[in-house]
Amino acid sequence: METELLKTGVFVMLIGMGTVFLFLLIMICMMHVNSAVLRYINKYCPEIPDTPQSNKKTAQNDLAEIAIAIACAINKQRRSKNDRQ
Repeated sequence: METELLKTGVFVMLIGMGTVFLFLLIMICMMHVNSAVLRYINKYCPEIPDTPQSNKKTAQNDLAEIAIAIACAINKQRRSKNDRQ
């Protein structure tokens, strides 16, 4: 009785592991196909690189927005302290 149950368990385990292995194999193959297709597309339609100047402008804008957010938070905190007193 126990050997039949053990055989059934091993059989189910092998089916499950085989299914996972097959899925991973198919997924890896499709990733390679996708890579080849994207390389082909990029050959004829390359990506436009960002210019360094545009990155600097956005960094300065981000710093200004961060400074404004900090000033607003400090102002709100000061107002809430004054309201409590």
